[in-house]
Amino acid sequence: MTATAWPFIEVDDAGCLTIHAKGSKVLHLVREHLTFDWDAEQLHGQHPHLSLAEIQAALGYYYEHRDECDTTLECNEERIEQLKRQLVNPTLQDRLRAARDTR
Repeated sequence: MTATAWPFIEVDDAGCLTIHAKGSKVLHLVREHLTFDWDAEQLHGQHPHLSLAEIQAALGYYYEHRDECDTTLECNEERIEQLKRQLVNPTLQDRLRAARDTR
């Protein structure tokens, strides 16, 4: 783990931003913040194991490094979509739909 200039925020061995000793990923909180328009208190309600100060630090880090974080979020989304395309088996999906429809 490598500390950052932000309190509570570290970079793990894989390069992911995490909240110190909690294992929570900063970008996971940011994605919830952006997707659901949750503020720090609402995020705290969803993640009570994190302190409000830790959540505020994560959001502060995001807004100070917004371009870099947004690029990482976009790359993650593209990778997820790529993996979904690789895992989709249209033949199997058609068989499952047919089996479900015959019930």
